[in-house]
Amino acid sequence: MSLFDLFRKPAVRASSAPAYPLGLRLKAGVEIDALPFRMAADRLLFQPPLGAQFVERIGRIRLSEGATEIFRFYLTDDAFLQVIQSAGVIEAIGYFVFHDTITPDNAAAFRAWTQPGSRIGAPTFIVGEHRYARQWGEDGTQWAPPVAMDEAVYGADASRPEFDLTHYAMLYARDADVPSGREHLLVSAEDYGPNEFCVVISVGVPLSQADLRIT
Repeated sequence: MSLFDLFRKPAVRASSAPAYPLGLRLKAGVEIDALPFRMAADRLLFQPPLGAQFVERIGRIRLSEGATEIFRFYLTDDAFLQVIQSAGVIEAIGYFVFHDTITPDNAAAFRAWTQPGSRIGAPTFIVGEHRYARQWGEDGTQWAPPVAMDEAVYGADASRPEFDLTHYAMLYARDADVPSGREHLLVSAEDYGPNEFCVVISVGVPLSQADLRIT
């Protein structure tokens, strides 16, 4: 059972099937050039990808009144490929692995993750021995509110989302001796509906189209 099977609510709105970037689609095979990851394995917080993975679900987030979209292609091995696209132009690609999931005891405990002074939005976020610096927010020395994003997640029916969720997210990064130069940390308080929520910590790196083989 995947993370999304544990926290999900039925979607109530219909949507036309979107066109996905890079030829990605449900059940597509995704293979990432693993050599750079293997060379930097001892410097990364996550394990490098091994072999082909398959797209099991697709998430879509619309920003800036629809001009910018974030697509998330959820893969077999508790990972996702994220593609940010603006006006049809791909602006960024990232590969993320789910690192940890925290389940707050109740709704009040969940809301505490999104309010001033919480770990999400702090200038730094520490995981183990690694310290990550916040990438969003104007003043890097003060708490910044997490970014709210609504995601529709599609499964077998590409015309209607399986379920929806709201992210309250913040992006962090640290300098690392890896091909991309940085390792990213994405922290998101995820609201799936009444009394269904969790906090997800994902770790990843930027990619280029040349790093991907899609079949």
